[in-house]
Amino acid sequence: MQSERALLIILIIILQGIGLVMIYDSSAIYANEAPAIHDSDFFLKKQLVWMALGVAALLVLSNVDYRLLIRNAVPIFGMTLLSLCLVFVPGIGVKANESYRWIRLGGKVIQPSEFAKLTTILFLAFALSRSSRARYPLTLKKLLLPLGGVAACAGLILVEPDFSSSAVLGSVAFIMLFVAGTKLRYLFCLVAGALGALSYKVVTSSYQLGRVLAFLDPAEHQAGIAYQQTQSLLALGTGGLFGLGLGSGRQKLGFLPYLYNDFVGASIGEQAGFLGMCVLMGLFVVFAVLGFRIASRAKYMEGYLVAIGVSSLICIQAVTHLGVVTSLLPATGLNLPFVSFGGSNLFAAFIGTGLLVSVSRVAEKETVKEPARALRARRVITT
Repeated sequence: MQSERALLIILIIILQGIGLVMIYDSSAIYANEAPAIHDSDFFLKKQLVWMALGVAALLVLSNVDYRLLIRNAVPIFGMTLLSLCLVFVPGIGVKANESYRWIRLGGKVIQPSEFAKLTTILFLAFALSRSSRARYPLTLKKLLLPLGGVAACAGLILVEPDFSSSAVLGSVAFIMLFVAGTKLRYLFCLVAGALGALSYKVVTSSYQLGRVLAFLDPAEHQAGIAYQQTQSLLALGTGGLFGLGLGSGRQKLGFLPYLYNDFVGASIGEQAGFLGMCVLMGLFVVFAVLGFRIASRAKYMEGYLVAIGVSSLICIQAVTHLGVVTSLLPATGLNLPFVSFGGSNLFAAFIGTGLLVSVSRVAEKETVKEPARALRARRVITT
């Protein structure tokens, strides 16, 4: 298991290295010419600060027993819900692009929804492991607490509005509920309800509806709401098989907004080509494999669920980002973990990795004598 942890850390270093290079390359010209900045290193410096904070969090959490967090999951989750409410409070919440997704704390702007994904994983691990102590399947009564918590968190994020984060949160919750042994008919009802809520929100939001229509007919909206995705496809097409070469990208010249953030995958495809994109996707596949291997060796159900949740969260975000870049999904504002510019997202990704390392360390040291608990995929606790 030490080799898995070492590979996980090496993988994070590689992804972070790619991210720092791409952030500087895609933001330097814009940052130098922006009237309020005039510093080509501006975004790189901010990312380095968050990276340092993230590394510190990873080192701390990797040496802390994750079960301590599980035992305090309810108050932690409660603080998360409070922070999601604070985004709407004048003077604390920060409004940008018609959305209330950020709060200002100590001179820094933080996005609570990024941390809500992780605290929801901890809360679900606590609630589901506690509800399935017996060998019987999870009943509807046992699911009221975890489903209520997820619904409250996803609902607050949806109101901001942040459709992509609420969808990612729901997807991770679905996976955790599935592996915990939730009956399929309950999961079907949950998916139907979530899709209904999202559909209603999209239909009643002219902006989100426009994004869906632009996705269905990008040629009709290429000069408007589909502009970013059109430019993203041009970047990928220009990159071809081998790419234009590092530093030779053209979209950074002002053609594709938020190239260092929401569309950093397009910058990689333009400069490293299709092969570079394949390597990038391969790195996240390796992350998923390592995460699920750590989960499979967890001695406690809580650890199994945490590892499954964190691995799913990172990989779902990566798939969604790359799906948007390649126009396989409607445009969203979702970062590419460890690669895109964004303090809250990067810090949360490091915290998630620290939790994975903690699960691996605990599994290596502890001998469990609890009775077996049957999951859909495997038995986590051995007799």
